[in-house]
Amino acid sequence: MLKIITLNFSLGGTPMKKKFIIIMLIFLFIPILFSASILYEPLDQDTFAIVNGEKLSTELLNSRSQVLYILLDLKDNYPDFYSGLTNTATGVEFLNTYLIDQAMKISNEVLFIQFVEQKGVNLNRNEVKSNIESKFSETFKELEIQDDEIEKYLLYLGYTSKINYIDDAYYSTLYINSISALYNKVLEEIELSDDEVKVEYENNKSNYMSPPTADIKVLIFASEEEASFTYSRIIDGYYTFDEVYRQSDNPLLTIRIDDDTNSLVKIIKSNPPRDMFLDQFYMTVLKGPMR
Repeated sequence: MLKIITLNFSLGGTPMKKKFIIIMLIFLFIPILFSASILYEPLDQDTFAIVNGEKLSTELLNSRSQVLYILLDLKDNYPDFYSGLTNTATGVEFLNTYLIDQAMKISNEVLFIQFVEQKGVNLNRNEVKSNIESKFSETFKELEIQDDEIEKYLLYLGYTSKINYIDDAYYSTLYINSISALYNKVLEEIELSDDEVKVEYENNKSNYMSPPTADIKVLIFASEEEASFTYSRIIDGYYTFDEVYRQSDNPLLTIRIDDDTNSLVKIIKSNPPRDMFLDQFYMTVLKGPMR
C-alpha cells in the first residue's frame, strides 16, 4: 500500500501548515513566491494528502490514476506482466512512482483551486457539488439503471463507488472553473484605453492580421469520362457535390487568395462560387487537371 508523505510550507511569505506531497507550481497569470520546508509524516489509509487542512481521499487518487482499471485490464489480458508488476520489488516500486506522480498532479490542482479562492474568487463549491450529484442521479434515472448496475458500471470505469465518482468530478470541475475564474479576474483588472489599443494595433498589425484564405473542396478523378459523368449526375440532381465529396478521399484545400500564381486563385476570382454548378469554376474543379 502506497504511503504518501506530507509537507509543511509557506505561501506568499506567511507561514501556513500544509501537509502535502512536494509540489512545484508555475502560475502563468500572477507571479507568486513559494518557500517550502519539508516535513514527512505518515497519513491514515483513507487519506493520501492534506492541502491546507483539506483532506484528499485515497479513493480519489485511485480513481484519478485509473490504477484499478489498469491492473484489472493487465490481469485479464497480460497476466505475466501483471504478476511481475505486482509481485516483484521493481514492479511495486514502479506502481508507487506512478501513484506519487498522479498524487502530485491532484494536489497541484487543489493548491491552485485554493490559490484562486485566496484571491477572493468564490468558486461556489457547494453549488458545484450539488449540480454534479443532481446530474448523476438524473442521468441514471432517465436510463432506468438499477443501483447494482450503476456500481458495476462505475467499477468498470475505475470508480469503487458513487461517492468516489462524484468526488473526482467535483475536483476536476473546480479546477477547470478556477482557471477560467482567475483568467476573468485578471482580465477585468486590466484597464486599457481606446488610444492604447489603437497604438498597439498600429505598431503590430502583422500580429493581428492574416492573409486572406479560402477553403476549397476539390474532386480529382482518374479520367475525364468519370469526371464528366459525375458532373452530369450532379447537374441532373441525382446527388449533390457535397455528397460526392464526402464519399471521396480528397482533402480540403486551403489557399491564399492573394497568391496570383495559383491557377485555382485565378479561377475563384473570375468565377465566384454559386449554389449551382453552372460556371467554369466548377467545371474546372470536376474535369480540369490540377496544376
